[in-house]
Amino acid sequence: MHQKNLLLVLFLTSCIFVTSCSKDDEIVVNKTYELKEISWTLKGDDGQVIIEKKLPEQVFHNDGNSTMPVSINPLEGLKGTSQFYNDNVQDVSKLNGKEVNVSVPSLVELLSSSDYHYVVGGVEAPFQLEESSFPFSTEIKATTDLPPHTELRYTATIYLKKITATYSARVEEKEGSDSYETSGKWTGVFFHTINSSSVFNDRP
Repeated sequence: MHQKNLLLVLFLTSCIFVTSCSKDDEIVVNKTYELKEISWTLKGDDGQVIIEKKLPEQVFHNDGNSTMPVSINPLEGLKGTSQFYNDNVQDVSKLNGKEVNVSVPSLVELLSSSDYHYVVGGVEAPFQLEESSFPFSTEIKATTDLPPHTELRYTATIYLKKITATYSARVEEKEGSDSYETSGKWTGVFFHTINSSSVFNDRP
């Protein structure tokens, strides 16, 4: 075989080998992970702070000659929030975008600064880095009869508790042996209490 033809054969053989190896290297096995457990503790500046929120005044007028029912719901449209933080975004994104709800600590008294503890039941929120919301566990509704030619002025200030805690989560591969632990911060905002006032005034 001529030297030129021999070099061509060797070149083609090398190309086939390199192409074959490259395709093998591109094979990616999609692994599926699931959150197995999550526990909580208090570290550093973790704890609870109270947030004061003054609601807009509500004014009701009854200019008629008969009693008018008035319904007051100061928490209408308000919700609690939950958000997880993690320096390694991939640790959370490995859950393949599937929403996983976990019980979060709505009472700071459930947590300890000396050890990790599990939280069971109560308020649940998605284990995700984006902020999520949930209804308050407390519902406040009041109905009153407003007399004729009377004005009702309702004012309220609600107090929210913001809890910051440290979590540790264990994630395992489904049908596999891969697993890892990840940790970070979490904040949750919950209803705490309310201070309200109702003032009735005569109208001409």
